Amino acid sequence: MIPFSIFLITWLVLLGIFIIMAALSIIQMLRYGLPGHGTSLTTLAFSVIALIVIFGTSIYLINIDWTQHIDLFGGIQQSVIFNP
Repeated sequence: MIPFSIFLITWLVLLGIFIIMAALSIIQMLRYGLPGHGTSLTTLAFSVIALIVIFGTSIYLINIDWTQHIDLFGGIQQSVIFNP
């Protein structure tokens, strides 16, 4: 039995890694990118799209019952799997 909360914790860790990498990417784009409005526009587009995806995913994750468990082998009998 695997609790759903493991997936939430995994998502939060991966989200933290994404935020760090996105911040590094934005810094690189603004510092070393070509000076002009195109750089600012693509940085803004990247940030807005990332925030929309994170916000949409968060709305979906709010509706999940995190106390449930996943039983990977609940419908399969041991004798069926290991029958010689």
